[in-house]
Amino acid sequence: MKKNKTLCISKNETFLEGLKNSLKSENLELNFFLYNKDSADELTKLTSSIDILVLHSPETIDHEFIQGFIKDQFKIMIIGPKTLNNVSSLIHDKINGYVYSEDSMEHIIKAIKLLAVQEKSFSNAVAQDLLNHSGLQDKSLTATEKKLINLIARGFDTNSIAEQVGCTANTIGVHKHNIKLKLNIKTKDFLQYCMKSIS
Repeated sequence: MKKNKTLCISKNETFLEGLKNSLKSENLELNFFLYNKDSADELTKLTSSIDILVLHSPETIDHEFIQGFIKDQFKIMIIGPKTLNNVSSLIHDKINGYVYSEDSMEHIIKAIKLLAVQEKSFSNAVAQDLLNHSGLQDKSLTATEKKLINLIARGFDTNSIAEQVGCTANTIGVHKHNIKLKLNIKTKDFLQYCMKSIS
């Protein structure tokens, strides 16, 4: 059986040591990398021949950093913060797995091992939160707000949307604000959310 070349990256040496001591698998060839800004070139070389990238980022998700890897031909597992907007956005960006950094080492290891043999692997906590969150999102938006998202995604500007909906541009601004509040979306991520909602 072919071993999956797996690279585990973290800025936390203690976490990497714990993972190294706990993660034993016949189908994983493991490498561990302590990341810092000065080691970016070395990291690029290491990722050139891997099958799975495991990125431990417990406090914040650096989307730009992750985007640099998404085009590559390996699976990506993130061990990150419990922020559903981050998880949803990363799933749309084609990551293959997500585990909360607060999950037990046992759950983290289970998710990594599963990713070696299947296309996707999310911890039970992440999967349950995503299911709960997705049901709340659709229920909380009004018909007008859903229409607004669709029109934005189709490229209409605020004035055109106001004409189609039958209100002022200021009212459209209020609707946008309410949508962002309901869905807990930052202004910079709003257009991307609209585009993904119709794809």
